[in-house]
Amino acid sequence: MVSVSIPDSVTSIGEQAFHCCYSLANVDISDGLRSIGSSAFSYCEDLTSITIPNSVKSIGYGAFGNCSALTDIIIPESVTYISSSAFEECGSLNITVSPNNSNYTDIDGVLFNKDKTELIRYAKDKIQPYYEIPDGIVNIGENAFSYCYVKNIVIPKGTESIGRNAFYCCGSLSSITMPNSITFIDKGAFSHPFITNNYIKNVYYGGTETEWNSINIESSNSALLNAAIHYGKFDQIALIDMTVTQSDGTYTLTADTSYVGAAYAAAYDAEGALISVVSEPFADGTATVAPDTAGAAKIKFFVWTNTLQPVTLAKEITLNRTKFNQPRIM
Repeated sequence: MVSVSIPDSVTSIGEQAFHCCYSLANVDISDGLRSIGSSAFSYCEDLTSITIPNSVKSIGYGAFGNCSALTDIIIPESVTYISSSAFEECGSLNITVSPNNSNYTDIDGVLFNKDKTELIRYAKDKIQPYYEIPDGIVNIGENAFSYCYVKNIVIPKGTESIGRNAFYCCGSLSSITMPNSITFIDKGAFSHPFITNNYIKNVYYGGTETEWNSINIESSNSALLNAAIHYGKFDQIALIDMTVTQSDGTYTLTADTSYVGAAYAAAYDAEGALISVVSEPFADGTATVAPDTAGAAKIKFFVWTNTLQPVTLAKEITLNRTKFNQPRIM
């Protein structure tokens, strides 16, 4: 089969309907279709493009998995649900989302950037430093972000439940920001079969300790329960890794992030009194600052967003007053 035309009388394409139709290159889908089932077009290796009509509500698990020649696809505003692995192993694919797309109410295995215009591919060799789940999500589905390589996750206000194995095998996950609207966390939502240490270090929770203890947290979530819980800290931005390099009195802060804000360098004397503060715009992952270090014993580096929320204390440098007068990065 090399081409197929689906008439407007068809409302659903079922599971594995065109699975392994290796030569299928052209698909014409008329308006009226409401759902694309699991693995419906998986392993259609010659399929280069497909138009999803603005009547489709859901795209099933692995629907276009291993469509290696697929280059472009637009998610119309009608779609409210995309299952996990829907576009798995589509290495050439560019995905865009209709700018009129309303907020999703459920999410299951899809990482979009904040304005939901682009799917973020996640892979072990490209760990995402930070991901904020789109606003409007009520339920995070089963296996939604399993095997996801993200360091810091922000769950939006209004989210009520996290499904079974939602963050299963997310061994790079180190911090979670979570609202006090959460009432249920299913079994194994935060679990990893091969990591025994507590890889989740911090949970920034928007409510009180009493509210946290009232959440129904099922078994196999020790990584979450053993993390440090910071109450009333929903608006705290998740920590990110950062490096500082020095050259001729200037310091360059570098981080794998798209935050827009300012980088600050604060110089302190040996008694801890502030000597000077300088700042420079921080965007596209870098900023260079040149603090006045006359009489300084230490320099501390901070990054703040443009809404004046702290991102991280990057480094503290102790100035080593040797004849070479070179700072030592701790």
